[in-house]
Amino acid sequence: MTHNLLKNLLLLSIIGIISFSCNDDASMIGLEIQPDSDKIEISYDSIASISAYTLFDDSIIYKNPAYSLFGSYVDPIFGNTKASFTFSINPRYLNANFADSLNLHVDSLVIYFNYHSYYGDTLTPQHFTFFELTDSINIDSSFLSQINIEDYYDKNSVLLDTIIKPKPNDTLPFSIKLPKELGQRFIDADTSVYSSTLNFVDFFKGFYLTTNQVDDGGSLLSYNLSTSSTVITLYYSGPTDTVSHNFDFIVNYSNRYNIYKHDYTNSTINNVGDSTYIDSVIYLQPMNGLKGKIEIPDLSSLVNQYPISINKAELIIETEDSVITQTNLYKTPLTLKIKGIDDDGETTLLPDYIKTTSTGLYYSTQQYDNESKSYKFIITQYIQDLISQGKSNCSFYIYIPNSNYSTNRVVLKNSRQKKDIKFLITYTKL
Repeated sequence: MTHNLLKNLLLLSIIGIISFSCNDDASMIGLEIQPDSDKIEISYDSIASISAYTLFDDSIIYKNPAYSLFGSYVDPIFGNTKASFTFSINPRYLNANFADSLNLHVDSLVIYFNYHSYYGDTLTPQHFTFFELTDSINIDSSFLSQINIEDYYDKNSVLLDTIIKPKPNDTLPFSIKLPKELGQRFIDADTSVYSSTLNFVDFFKGFYLTTNQVDDGGSLLSYNLSTSSTVITLYYSGPTDTVSHNFDFIVNYSNRYNIYKHDYTNSTINNVGDSTYIDSVIYLQPMNGLKGKIEIPDLSSLVNQYPISINKAELIIETEDSVITQTNLYKTPLTLKIKGIDDDGETTLLPDYIKTTSTGLYYSTQQYDNESKSYKFIITQYIQDLISQGKSNCSFYIYIPNSNYSTNRVVLKNSRQKKDIKFLITYTKL
């Protein structure tokens, strides 16, 4: 008898697996329930009402990014992008004393940047245009994605404008010679200027580094301004010196700002922010670019069965690789981030992605699945909470993490007919 019972259980398990496999599409809220008689099939109309569309991402805090981005490029899908940044500097050592400064002359003033990475085609030459800031940019949490940079510099007063072909694979820092006149101002400054970092920043507000939009190709360059190899060195000498002296200025790490400009005019992107227009794809782009919104308006079939236990809830969105060309230049982001949207339209953290480490809590991301070419968001606890509260709809924002200094963008599938967005739930009736 026990032997027959085991055989029957095995047979039922095989049938259940086959049945679940045959219904792996967006017309099912992927239900694997025991016993088999409790399976509930959600109507196609209900699941087809899942909608997804592209929005402008305009709520990112750009306070002191880990990396400063510079350059411009023409994306075959996303159009034109330009990145600029500002930074201020401090003397490496206070109380500098350029004795007898009237007899000192500047040999050169050189800025050294430490490369971190690049995105796009670095064979395209780029304009490097330096301006001096006329006012300090005191960055705090109120500074969201963009500021009016023209309020902080004189566009008619260019420190330096030069064309350079980037070489981000070089092991040595990238260097540019700044005008000697600026170096002479540093030498001739009153000694009080070097008595504190506040005094120096009041004397010299900092730099705005920008570029012109290229017509074709191009790239974005990522610089790490916090390393010791990123420095401005003043080389100077006196009338009787046979060798040059030097004095270093370092980047003020707590006062930097990235500035981005996107032009989608000649791109394949349109109707951004129009919830009535459902495109076949979703566009995600960092740098104050684009994010996606997913709406699942009908969970009533689950709410009506409460109490139930959600064993697994998974939102699967595939990448639309056929749209992207030159994947060696425009790589897919390794992870995406998801957040819920509450009843007031504000973003909320999903409990499934709140992780604990020895140093405290952090909000994690979802990795790209190379095998299925998709992002699989596990949102089990979040859906359980919604069902327990009797809420029959939910919506999410998906976007690229670290958007204030990331470069990789992606196109996701959004075809209702092909059911490219899947929402699969496994639950048990209690």
